[in-house]
Amino acid sequence: MADTEFRQALAVGDWETALRMLAQDSSMTQSAMAAATGVSQSCISRLMNGRSQEPGIRTVRALCDGLGIPRPLAGLASGTTSEDTTNRRQALGIGAGVAGGALLRGCKEPAAASAAGEGGPRTDEALLAEATAILRRLEQHTPTRALLGSAVAHSDLARTIRHRSSPGAHARRLCAMESEAAGFTAWLYADLDEQASARHYYRIAINAAVQSGNPLLTCYMCGSFGQFATVVGAPAQGRDLIIKSRTHLPRSAPPIASLWLDTMEAAALARLGERRAMTLLDDAERRIGRVANTEPVWPWLFRFDQHKLGGYRAVAASHLGYHRTAEHLFTAFEHVSASPKQSAVTTVARAGVLAATGQVDQACQLAVAALRTGRILGSERIIRAVSDFRTRLRTTSSATTELDQCLAQSYEEEP
Repeated sequence: MADTEFRQALAVGDWETALRMLAQDSSMTQSAMAAATGVSQSCISRLMNGRSQEPGIRTVRALCDGLGIPRPLAGLASGTTSEDTTNRRQALGIGAGVAGGALLRGCKEPAAASAAGEGGPRTDEALLAEATAILRRLEQHTPTRALLGSAVAHSDLARTIRHRSSPGAHARRLCAMESEAAGFTAWLYADLDEQASARHYYRIAINAAVQSGNPLLTCYMCGSFGQFATVVGAPAQGRDLIIKSRTHLPRSAPPIASLWLDTMEAAALARLGERRAMTLLDDAERRIGRVANTEPVWPWLFRFDQHKLGGYRAVAASHLGYHRTAEHLFTAFEHVSASPKQSAVTTVARAGVLAATGQVDQACQLAVAALRTGRILGSERIIRAVSDFRTRLRTTSSATTELDQCLAQSYEEEP
């Protein structure tokens, strides 16, 4: 594909053509573009379909930085603000196979630069972020244990490269890469219900984040550790970790940071039986309604909006025994997009609510569906949640018999 047409499209602001060319050349989906740039998938869709022809400067900047397109080609000054975030977005774009430089003869991908003798610190950063991005995408549809070995090796490699680097800005950026790699590895161990290893890698992620000098990354990793503690049955420790993570939050933090922390703290409080959890969520809901932009902001790779908040509110209500409220919220937000694993976890929580209100057969049907997802994706976290759900049931029926048979298969055969 000639790069002349691509350059011309950028020059006149024809993002419909530019994005379509990128997608065709790299087979990249709209969701992958959104993850690489921080621009919402709906916005990407509108641009590619010609329904939004004049994106704002902030959107154009994010598209350029996330897709590896030199800013001047899109009519922007080159700029060096938010260097670490920009570098990471560029690396994510490369990792997704979408670097705009692949369509521009003057822009070489890291591998090509290395082969040409032009490798170096920035190449290391891009390659490490590329590997993390690839593993994250694979995690959406790959059995967890199949990814674990690669994730551990990648995390160890990132740590080795960081240790060999000279002190300075480059080393700090490598610390951020190491932190994200370790945080992802911790998540995989958590999904396998291997708590000691998960704690180990979360601590590595937090320490590397501190050394990176990026307070938002430190806040995120510490808060994620608290979320993990809450989910595995240590909500008091989870709450303490989340409170600790607030100490790293800078005044310039984006709204998603405090909203997310409040929601994580509410989740911990709900598991502790403290009704103050709903007050925190009420306040978060009022604030999120006033936020003008809820697009993903690094290091949060997800959009935190009223829909996502509604899901957390439903789960919190279920832990506090507000079953009618919980079921109403589950119903209202059941079509909200989520990863297969997160959808399964939420489904088990909803099954618990239905069972508590006497709808055992329907609850068991949901549990069976969640269990199927857990087995296909090798998520011990989901399998354990379904098993715990069955343990809490004090009844027997044809529906519970089917669930028992499905659980038994987890011990008898591989999916």
